[in-house]
Amino acid sequence: MRPRSVAAVLAALVVLAGCGGTPRPGSSGSGDYLEQGVWRLQAVDEVRVPDRGGDTPWFRVSPVDGSVEGSTGCNAFSGAYRAGGTSVTFGPLEATERGCADAGATDVERRMLEVMQAADGYRIEGGRLLLLVRGSIRMVFGAAG
Repeated sequence: MRPRSVAAVLAALVVLAGCGGTPRPGSSGSGDYLEQGVWRLQAVDEVRVPDRGGDTPWFRVSPVDGSVEGSTGCNAFSGAYRAGGTSVTFGPLEATERGCADAGATDVERRMLEVMQAADGYRIEGGRLLLLVRGSIRMVFGAAG
């Protein structure tokens, strides 16, 4: 085999070896990752957030440009995010200033933005994203359809 052919075969094997195996940082090994798509809020500070269809708070991250975008259920927000291993940070986050329909939605919005900007870690367990602040679970998200 010619040297150039050997190099091509070795390069192909390296690429194929990277296609499986080790789970990505922060994952439970199930193939669910922070960057997997849209995450819908299920609970904040152990209080269940009702599913309000299109008004349910959500977010998604883009590893391409390090951005996060989403909705609090009342307002759109965006900003930066950074993840590595099991750590994550969001912010600063900026949100539109539309009013919420009720006091409950206003409280969810305030707590969601506060906790996201305080988050320092995450875990993914059973298809759910757990956002952590100093090791404590503060928000739970489910993967959107």
